[in-house]
Amino acid sequence: GKARAEWNESIVQGLAAPSYIRLVVAAIRTKSVSEETYELLFPQRPLSGPWQLLGEEFMKGISNLPVLYSKCAKPNQWVPPSKSILLHDDNDLKLAEILSMDHVPLVTFHNNALKENLLKYGTCTTTSLPKTLRAYFSRRQVTPEGSIESE
Repeated sequence: GKARAEWNESIVQGLAAPSYIRLVVAAIRTKSVSEETYELLFPQRPLSGPWQLLGEEFMKGISNLPVLYSKCAKPNQWVPPSKSILLHDDNDLKLAEILSMDHVPLVTFHNNALKENLLKYGTCTTTSLPKTLRAYFSRRQVTPEGSIESE
């Protein structure tokens, strides 16, 4: 029993999760999914049993890959979870508007469970808390034309 469990675990970690990650990246790259439908490729609810291991490996594996859609990020609208900012309060539409004007890689979701999973597994680590936004905007510089530019 133990050897079989270890074998199954190694298959999930070494084959299933990396293959699914490649599938998701390819679906986005080839435009097989849109910014409206890509969330369906992600786990939609908490996973248990062997699926939990697959979910954990998947979430770790996508951290630095451009698999989240941001309406505001420039130049590329697909951003890695590790570089994205999630709204701390999903109802703060005014803040979302302000951040989008500054082209912050803000990611919003149709499915709140996906946001919760990305935060739970540490795939996304940055939310729009005041401390985070103060640090972000304090690194910005005002140009002679009066616009704000990153360093």
